[in-house]
Amino acid sequence: MKAVSPERKNARVRPQVPSPRRHRLFLAVLLVAAALRVLTVMGYSPVVWFEDSFDYVGVAERPQPYEVRPSGYSLLLWLLRPLHSFAAVAILQHLMGLATGTAIYALVRRRAAGTRAGWAVLAATPVLLDAYQIFFEHTILSDVPFTFLVVVAVAVVLWTPGVTPGRAATAGLLLAVAALTRSIGLVLLPLLAAYLLVARAGARALLTALVAVAVPLGGYAAWYGAWHGTPALNGGNGVWLWARTMPFADCRRIRPPQEEAVLCPSQPVGSRPASPYFIWSDWSPLRRVPGHPVVTRADLFQPRIDALAGGLARRAVIAQPLDYLRVVGEDLRRTLNWRRGPVPGAVPVVYNRYVLPNTEGPLPDGVRIPGGGIRADLLAYGHERPETRVVEPAARVMRAYQSFGFLPGPLFGALAAGALLACATRLIANTRARNTRARDTRARSARTWRARIRGVGTQGVRTRSAESQGAESRFAQSSDAPGSGTRDPEAQDSETRSSETRGSKVQGSETGRRATPAGVLPLSMAFALIVGPVAVTAYDSRYWLPAVPLLCLALSLALTERRPRTVPGEGHDGP
Repeated sequence: MKAVSPERKNARVRPQVPSPRRHRLFLAVLLVAAALRVLTVMGYSPVVWFEDSFDYVGVAERPQPYEVRPSGYSLLLWLLRPLHSFAAVAILQHLMGLATGTAIYALVRRRAAGTRAGWAVLAATPVLLDAYQIFFEHTILSDVPFTFLVVVAVAVVLWTPGVTPGRAATAGLLLAVAALTRSIGLVLLPLLAAYLLVARAGARALLTALVAVAVPLGGYAAWYGAWHGTPALNGGNGVWLWARTMPFADCRRIRPPQEEAVLCPSQPVGSRPASPYFIWSDWSPLRRVPGHPVVTRADLFQPRIDALAGGLARRAVIAQPLDYLRVVGEDLRRTLNWRRGPVPGAVPVVYNRYVLPNTEGPLPDGVRIPGGGIRADLLAYGHERPETRVVEPAARVMRAYQSFGFLPGPLFGALAAGALLACATRLIANTRARNTRARDTRARSARTWRARIRGVGTQGVRTRSAESQGAESRFAQSSDAPGSGTRDPEAQDSETRSSETRGSKVQGSETGRRATPAGVLPLSMAFALIVGPVAVTAYDSRYWLPAVPLLCLALSLALTERRPRTVPGEGHDGP
C-alpha cells in the first residue's frame, strides 16, 4: 500500500473555501454598483426629497399609526433617529440595494449549480446598476426597504427545494414587516401560503408562517385601534379606490345617494386629471363633505369620508365595469413607456420628481403631521439644513448616468413576458415528468403485488411439506434464538404495506416539490405588485420598482434551475 504523507492527508480532509475567483464577474459588477452609489452620496447631500418624505419624517418625530399609510418605514427612521443624519439613512438604503442584488446572485447560483455565473450576474444587474434604483435608495421613501424585505423573503423560501418550518416562519415575518412598510405587501401573504401548499412544505411550515405573519400584523392593528378606535393597518382604503374610479365615474349613470353625490367630480369625463389629483388637490371633492373639515392630509382619510368614498367607488365599478377595466389597462400599458421620469437636466428640478436634482432651492413648509411643521421636523431629525445640496462634478456624472443607465419600459415588458413564458414551460415539463414518475410507480407496484401473490401460492406448498419434516428443527431454532425464527406472513405483509405507504408519501412530497418550479413564487409576486397598485390606486412608475428583481429571479430560475431527476429504477420497466 502506498504511503501518504501527513501533509497530503491533512490537505485531503481540509474543507474547501470558495475562491473569490469563481465570483470575479459579480464582484466586478458589485464594485461598479458601489462606486455609483458613492458618487450619489457625494453629489447630493444629505438626500433627495420627495413629497411623501415629509410625512414619513413627521411620523418618525411623533410615532403613531398613520391613517394614510402604515408606519413601518417611519419606525425605521425612528430607530435611526439617534444618528441625526439623513445621509446615514440613505447609506443604509444603498447597502440594502447592494444586498438585494447579492441575494439574487447567491440564490440563482445555489439553485442553478453548474450553470455559468453570467446568468446569476445578469439577474442581479438591474438592481445593482439601474439609475432609478439608485435614485430611490437616496430618497426618504419606503420603496427600497420594501423591495429588500420581499427579495430576502423569497430567497429564504427558495434557498433549498424543501421549506423547513423555520424558514417558512422567517419568510412570513419578513413579508409581514414589508406589509407594514407598504400596504401593497398584503397581497403577497396569500401567495406565500399558496406556494407552501403547492410545494407540499407541510402543515408545520404553513402554521409557523401564519403565526409569524399574524403576530406583527395583529400587534400593529391593535396599536392602530388604540389610537383611532378601530383595529386596522391604515385608513383610506375607500378613498384610494374612489380616486381610482374618478377619471371615468359618471354619476348620472351611477345615481348615488345624496350623501355620496357630494363626492362626484365636477369636471366632464373626458377632461379629468389622473387619480392622485382627486385626493391631494385643493379642489378635491373630499374636502366638501359636510361636518368633516380637512386641515392635514390625514383628515382626508377620516372614517366618514372613507366610508362615503368607498361606497361611491363600488357603485362606479359595478355600474361601469368596462370603463374600470379600460382605465386599469391603460395604466398597465404605461409601464411600457421608455422613461420613468423627465430627461435629467431638461427642466429645473429641486425635489419631488423622479430625476436627480440639477438645482438647489427651498423645500415646502406647513403641517403634515399634527404637532409640528415640515421644516421643524426635518431640522429636529437631521440637525442640519435639510435642503439638497448639489455638489459637482459627482452630481453631473450621476445625472448623465441616469439619462441612459436604466431599464426601459419595453425591456421591462419583455422581461415580464419572458419570465411568464419560461415559468409556464418549466411547469409543463415538470408536470409531465411527475406524471411519468407516477405512472412508473403504479407499474412497479402492480408488478410487486403480482410477484407477491405468486410467491404466496408457492410458499403455501413449501410450508405444508416443511411442517411434517422440520417442525422440531424450527422449534429448537426458535427456542435457542428468541425473536429470530420465521415471521408471521400476515405481519410481514402488513409491515411491507406500511413501508410502501410511507415511501409513497415521501415520494409524493418530493414529487410535489419537483413539480413546482422555484420561479413561480417570485413570478406571482411580481405580477401582484404590477397589477395591484394600478387596480386599487393609480399608476406610478415607482410602484413596479420591486417587481424588477422578482422578474429577474423568476426568469433566471426557470431557465437555469437543475432539471428534476428520476430516481434509480424510474422511467423504465424492470425485469
